[in-house]
Amino acid sequence: MGEWNEGRNMVALGLAGFGALGLIYADFGMVWQSVPAWVPARTPLAYAAGGFEILAAAALLWKPLAERAALVLAVYCALWVLLLDVPPLIANITVEASWLAAGERAELCFGVCALYLTLSGRNGRQLRWVRIAFGLALIPIGLSHLVYPTAVSMVPAWLPFRMAWLDATGIGHMAAGAAIIAGILPRLAATMEAAMMSCFVVLLHLPRVIESPAARVEWTMLFIATAFSGAAWCLARTYQSQPWWELPRKIAMVAAD
Repeated sequence: MGEWNEGRNMVALGLAGFGALGLIYADFGMVWQSVPAWVPARTPLAYAAGGFEILAAAALLWKPLAERAALVLAVYCALWVLLLDVPPLIANITVEASWLAAGERAELCFGVCALYLTLSGRNGRQLRWVRIAFGLALIPIGLSHLVYPTAVSMVPAWLPFRMAWLDATGIGHMAAGAAIIAGILPRLAATMEAAMMSCFVVLLHLPRVIESPAARVEWTMLFIATAFSGAAWCLARTYQSQPWWELPRKIAMVAAD
């Protein structure tokens, strides 16, 4: 596997599990891979997608193939967004849930793009645009926490002030996205975003799977959340050579004066 890379490992684990569920249930990944029922040869395509996700995840963990696997997965995730999320978004442009769906998959896509750029050693303008796109994807994800208060049901019951946690994490997503876009403390923002999403996996999704081990939806949420968290770590890793408290040059000059 070579050097430890938490983002790559989590993306691989999440997509492998996601693909395995596709093979087990002979279906796509529920609302996270919403392929319409009218698509021809839908079941064979579901098997093909599941098999591809498992093979690509395995290749991602093998150093000689990791860079190529990341590129192929980046293209695959981009097609996922363009074919499955953009059409419903255009048809329901004023519905926040449509933006949420596109934002989640775009976050995965650009996180994998960041992984590819890291593995290939490309740190120029392409990486800057990927960071901006990733930050933009976080905005509708965070906004959904504020628009849909019923999502409080996803907050663990043992936590006090559950609505406050829902609002705080939504604001956290948006703040991290804005910081990444603006380049204000981007390493800190990206790392905190990745850590927060990883906490969702450990504190929310894993206990729900343990509580309902036969529930397909819980396993699906666990694996896709793991992949999303891995994508966030991939983005955070692109800042590892930068200081934690970096500010844009103009802001830094004003602060120095």
